[in-house]
Amino acid sequence: MAPNLIDAYYARKAKNIKTFPCHVNRASSLGGACERELTYDRTAWELADMHDVDLQCIFDLGMVFESEVLKVLAESGIQVIEQQTTLEWREHQITGHVDAVFVVPPDTKGYPGDVKSMSGHIWDGIFFRGKGVYDWSEVAPKFETKPWLRKYRAQVTIYCLLKNIDLGMLLCINKDTGALAQVNIPLDYGYAESLIQRADRINKHVAEETLPNRIQWDEEVCGRCKYLSTCLPDRVGKDPLVFLEDSSVEAMLEERAKLEDSGKEYKRIDERVKAWAKAREERQIALGTWLISKSGGPSRTVVKVERIAS
Repeated sequence: MAPNLIDAYYARKAKNIKTFPCHVNRASSLGGACERELTYDRTAWELADMHDVDLQCIFDLGMVFESEVLKVLAESGIQVIEQQTTLEWREHQITGHVDAVFVVPPDTKGYPGDVKSMSGHIWDGIFFRGKGVYDWSEVAPKFETKPWLRKYRAQVTIYCLLKNIDLGMLLCINKDTGALAQVNIPLDYGYAESLIQRADRINKHVAEETLPNRIQWDEEVCGRCKYLSTCLPDRVGKDPLVFLEDSSVEAMLEERAKLEDSGKEYKRIDERVKAWAKAREERQIALGTWLISKSGGPSRTVVKVERIAS
């Protein structure tokens, strides 16, 4: 019988799946969609759901592409320096690891940059002219289409701040074809200030042992979050959770809680809340600090109302 090389391959890849304590705001994450997730990174990293081996293979392949891009640039005469240099801004508890700083002789100025590998369909959807150099303004809307793409500008912006340089670069390689695109990202001080303020808000939550409010449910953000089972344990394995904002219903829920032991008045408000819930098609609804769940069918719908952690 021939040996099973596949099992050996994935068993080795699985050993690369690790999690580490995080005591700072990482430049690579600071542009993420959810401040609550970023706070969990600092305070509850050990509760993160570990990614699977397939995703680890994608991460490892990204490192291979990064190494290839930097090697070819160095061979072409570009000075590729400060690879994986640690950058730190202690005042705001921000750190980063810049992939490289690029110097093109005879210019002596070094530009911090990051290498990103992308699937062909993502790359093609962003770089409409194909390989070449792009200004950030040309492709900015495309980088807003996916949660992980939104992080890239923030990452390069932090590197520019920490290196005191007014321009950074993204080098994006198409994993299907090897085509390379360069995105020049000028330092936008207004945007940079928003990142610093975000870091300070997270630092405050960490110091005070509090959490930011949950964002409105986003399947691509929340559904894939490594802290889903920590943030919303009732969501895991159940019907999709919909976040709503309705101040009048929230007020009824708060009044209902205050009147829980008062008989008729409580029953009146309870019936109003449950009638509202039954009239909606969602099975699970979050309003502020309240979770409303429905079970059963059209002939008999049971509504459960409970307060969830803030």
